[in-house]
Amino acid sequence: GKTVQISEISSKKFGVPVMSVKALFNFVTDKSITDDNIDHYLETAEQIALQNQEKAENTVDTEVFKKSYIPRVLDEVRNFEQDLSKVRCGEDREVLYREVIGLSSDMRTASTQP
Repeated sequence: GKTVQISEISSKKFGVPVMSVKALFNFVTDKSITDDNIDHYLETAEQIALQNQEKAENTVDTEVFKKSYIPRVLDEVRNFEQDLSKVRCGEDREVLYREVIGLSSDMRTASTQP
């Protein structure tokens, strides 16, 4: 059978912009989101959802993201030094475990902003 996602129904049937699977994952796991910045975060997420509503590549990105391995703790990271080197060189900004572990965008400190 075919799996139907709530986001697909909301987006297609009702025309409601929804977060991508990855954006929703980041929202749920980002330790830097607090009561003080959640409203701003959600406003920004809504604007991004509106912009991405019609993009076909979101489907491919979503399927790739769903099948990606995402470590939950630093001990599960396979090669942190390699990931850190890629981030520093600007080669790989999409380190999927960064928010889960609570690292900043440069992966040098704890994240304090979403």
